Amino acid sequence: MSGTPIPVVRAVQRQAAILATHTRYLHSGILDYAERLLAKLPARLNACLFVNSGSEANDVAWRMAQFATGHLGALVMRNAYHGITHAVAALTPRRGAARASRGRDRCPAQRASDCCSPGRRGCGNPHLGGTGFEPAAFYLDTALTSSGVYDPAPAWGAAVSDRVRAAGCLIVADEVQYGMGRPGSHFWGFERRGLDPDIVTLGKPVANGYPMGWSSQTAI
Repeated sequence: MSGTPIPVVRAVQRQAAILATHTRYLHSGILDYAERLLAKLPARLNACLFVNSGSEANDVAWRMAQFATGHLGALVMRNAYHGITHAVAALTPRRGAARASRGRDRCPAQRASDCCSPGRRGCGNPHLGGTGFEPAAFYLDTALTSSGVYDPAPAWGAAVSDRVRAAGCLIVADEVQYGMGRPGSHFWGFERRGLDPDIVTLGKPVANGYPMGWSSQTAI
């Protein structure tokens, strides 16, 4: 392919000539980008962490959720995919059965599809009542790509938000597939779904395909 490099390529070339290293070494470029991304999110999501992949972003979100809630369980959709690190592989049923957790909950990844599927009314959540199961987070790929690419009405997401938050867990909007304007109608998938997230995660699309991930949350 010949011709003038596209703007993203030129920006990468320019930055590599200035500083090419892990973002622990602060540079104004990463700070400017963080502020521009945060400006696209609800005001209460005012802190962020850059990592190297979407898997790592979901891993960090999982650890923060456990720390903030004191719980060890999780709610995910039946065929969810949230990454390949050791921690989030347990939140990825499509890779196999959920494995035992390190803590008191026997199953760290509880299916949410039976009670929260887009075709059902509300989110009755029979798994939580009287079971002793304590969820730290509800993860949702906002594109629902592993669940058939449904397009439920925002009322579904609002009902899910209310029910899972009442169970004491945080809501993690996995925007790796759907964020950054891909819904067309909204900049974020959680907006189209009617979700009210506590944490938002991004992957390679946040850097136009280059290895990068991002997790945004309320400062703890």
